[in-house]
Amino acid sequence: MTRSLSIIVILLITSCNSRVKHSGINDLVVGVQQIVLYENERFYLELSLGGTEGSYTIREDTVTFKYDQKPSTTWPDKLIMTQDYFLSVDSQISIKRDK
Repeated sequence: MTRSLSIIVILLITSCNSRVKHSGINDLVVGVQQIVLYENERFYLELSLGGTEGSYTIREDTVTFKYDQKPSTTWPDKLIMTQDYFLSVDSQISIKRDK
């Protein structure tokens, strides 16, 4: 159920005017972790049962977020992009990259 809901959300998001530049998803038992980075330098980040949007910048392998409304102080301000994962700099979050 959560996987199909995640796919629907991704399809709805990507059907807008913005195209996806990078994305990743982890399907959890309750909720999902996903990140969608758009070409227009906007992002959508979902951790467990809630999501938020904002703008981002990429410098080398580091993605820095500026949230429209940050849900809590535990949400990451930066992620490191590797070949397989988005890794959080300041917490234990890792999101598997889509290929």
